[in-house]
Amino acid sequence: GYATRFNNQQHVNFIGANCHVYELVYTDHWACNDLTQITNATNTVVGSPLDGYQTTFNNQQHVNYIGEDGHVHELVYTDHWAHNDLTNAAGAPAVMAGSGLDGYQTSFNNQQHVNFIGPGCHVYELVYTDHWAHNDLTQETNAPITAQESALDGYQTTFNNQQHVNYLGTDGHIHEVVYTDHWAHNDLTQDAGAPGAMARTPLDGYQTTFNNQQHVNYIGADGQIHELVYTNRWSDNDLSEVYH
Repeated sequence: GYATRFNNQQHVNFIGANCHVYELVYTDHWACNDLTQITNATNTVVGSPLDGYQTTFNNQQHVNYIGEDGHVHELVYTDHWAHNDLTNAAGAPAVMAGSGLDGYQTSFNNQQHVNFIGPGCHVYELVYTDHWAHNDLTQETNAPITAQESALDGYQTTFNNQQHVNYLGTDGHIHEVVYTDHWAHNDLTQDAGAPGAMARTPLDGYQTTFNNQQHVNYIGADGQIHELVYTNRWSDNDLSEVYH
């Protein structure tokens, strides 16, 4: 789910039993749209992840999914809904089975980013500047490969104009590939002295602009909810213990 601030709407996406992508949208009431039917788009693969986000610099909506062809697809709203095969547009490799998916904007440079796991358990980025292109972030940063069926999470930090993509490694650690003026890799579990993660843990990362912090949440191998938080260094909070 995501908000569109430019028109004060709410959007929740789901996959129907027919492998179509649907949208529940709130204007002054809730309504439902079959986005696959509206755009004549490719059906989703069974079990596809979904990701939706706004781009504030051009007042657009974007919903990403993995198609039955193993490609990353986008449903995009400008003044109408349309469909794009991002894998074809970017000349990117096919998605690995069980891949996570995450999309986000970078408002400081007016770009779109969609991340997926591709061949060799590498993290890939589809990036739109004035055209779609792709980058192998694992190769660029010499980062460890992802665990099988790792979740993905990407977000911007507007207070320092950075990009962050988080994933679960085969070592059970939460890893970050981060863009400052180049892509680099950090082992957040090691940096924070945090416990390892549960297999196939969900991931959620975000910024807090009022105090210029970063936060990455995951479920630990201990069954507790952990927060990795960056102030001037990475540290770990066991949120289950704090609020028990």
